[in-house]
Amino acid sequence: MSNDIKVLSEKDGIQVQEIEFAKGEYAGYKFALPVVMTLAAAVAAYGEEAVLNSFNANASTAIRAKVKSKLVESKDNLPAKDNLLYSIEDAFSWKPGEREMSVAAILKLMKNTMKEADEAKKAGNKEIYLDLKNRAQELFMKASEKMGLE
Repeated sequence: MSNDIKVLSEKDGIQVQEIEFAKGEYAGYKFALPVVMTLAAAVAAYGEEAVLNSFNANASTAIRAKVKSKLVESKDNLPAKDNLLYSIEDAFSWKPGEREMSVAAILKLMKNTMKEADEAKKAGNKEIYLDLKNRAQELFMKASEKMGLE
């Protein structure tokens, strides 16, 4: 399968793209997928209520996954059930497409940052070394906070 997007048709701000299953028992099978190119095209084609419902369903799914991930990560130290696990501030600051990094991903990034810092130190670039060292420390603190080790 190629990563190139094959556009089968386009009309009124909506493209129909060919999508192909790349793996598994359905590898090679293809289907047509409508891809809306603008908000105006989405509203014109589906109506404002449907667009809002779709957005809200997406937000609900993403936030539920984020909260569930927090619960799984802290399963040995679960908060009281009457606590708000995702604050009002969190809700207002949520943006579509934002993903919170897992502890494992943060630690991997920290390890790579430390490696880059060591390379900068060996190359004699003290400023870059200090910046990277500080970034690695910030990542360590972020991972510790996520694990409840503040």
